[in-house]
Amino acid sequence: MIHQQHSDRIFSEIAGLLDDLDPAPAYRGLFNKALAAVREAAETSEIFLPIDLPMGVADALGRPMSEALVAGAASMLLWAGADLMDDVADGELGDEWKDVSPSRIALVSTNLLSTLPHLLVAKWWPGSPIAADYSRAVSQSLFTMSDGQIADLSSSRSVHTIEDYLMLVGRKTGAELALFASTPAILAGADADTVAGWANYGLAYGIMSQVYSDTMSTVADGPRNDLFQGKRTLPVLHTLTAIGDAEHTSFLTDLDKAATGDETAVARAIAWMVRSGSIVASFERVELQRYRAAKALPVQLATLSRDHALQRLMHDCRFL
Repeated sequence: MIHQQHSDRIFSEIAGLLDDLDPAPAYRGLFNKALAAVREAAETSEIFLPIDLPMGVADALGRPMSEALVAGAASMLLWAGADLMDDVADGELGDEWKDVSPSRIALVSTNLLSTLPHLLVAKWWPGSPIAADYSRAVSQSLFTMSDGQIADLSSSRSVHTIEDYLMLVGRKTGAELALFASTPAILAGADADTVAGWANYGLAYGIMSQVYSDTMSTVADGPRNDLFQGKRTLPVLHTLTAIGDAEHTSFLTDLDKAATGDETAVARAIAWMVRSGSIVASFERVELQRYRAAKALPVQLATLSRDHALQRLMHDCRFL
């Protein structure tokens, strides 16, 4: 995490909020379990977007550290809830959750995602239009993210073209990072154009990060390869448009077999994507989105120091 030195203060903000809410000990323990996993992920990552992106934007806006910490903590809470939901959906929960019922996990993830961020901001700006504006932005973003997630869960049936895929990515990860990037502007009470400018940057950056992540997952070794989930990622869709009719049928057959757990079919599908140039084309799309994100950035990169968080984010591909 770029902002590693502020980790204690970020998690202290959240602990203070939970102290104020005073949940039952068993419930508090579940929140602590979820937050401990997130803290480990944040502190062992060179870049952790839910914290580094909003705090980097806050610094670029010249906001005080107290605001930057709230922006990072609120965004991290939202991400933590969404990530826990994703782990449930993908069957990737850690062993620490094996004795926790699905209903309890749902309660924890829902509150992390959609309740605690609002309450944290309201704690700092009680009765203020800033808190209301933030809550509205979170609600709109969560609905858009859910819409994208629904499409992603059935992407083998709902995603047919590259345009479909990019729209899905924009609704899912793009909307999430648009919120993270615009949160500091909202908390600063900035005008609508300023908030929208940072949201547009976050949207372009989110699409870039998800295309990169999906491309890597499409060629990954082992059970986490997205082809086992039947997902239609950019390399898959590009291959479907780049090969002939006879090859098209064979490739679709391999995709169907891959979705049933056939490892040999996964290997063949990856070979199809390499031969068709689709992996290279997908990484070219990452670079195009990087350019679009840089163009949308409301501040000039040249005015920021070389070690500024936004400089590092724009020149690094280790994302969510």
